[in-house]
Amino acid sequence: MFRAASAAPQLRRLYPFTSHFTLWFSSCTSYPWAVHGGAIRPLHTGGFTVHRRHPFTPAGQAATAGEAVAMAVGLLPPGPAPVIPPARGPAC
Repeated sequence: MFRAASAAPQLRRLYPFTSHFTLWFSSCTSYPWAVHGGAIRPLHTGGFTVHRRHPFTPAGQAATAGEAVAMAVGLLPPGPAPVIPPARGPAC
């Protein structure tokens, strides 16, 4: 899942973090997170569920990490902001 996400240029612009066994993508490198796109959660039976951020509802299921990443990229807003380190900008 992490390798597939790092292969997507749109997601490499964002800061990946995990919470509650779910992979999220933020434009901030510290709390509070500014989450963008979909969140990817692996299933104990295999495969993945991709969730929308607002509202936090399932967007779909994927059999492979690559399919889940493609779904998460599809949920990104146009032109996601690059990562903002806490020292460079205002608090997120």
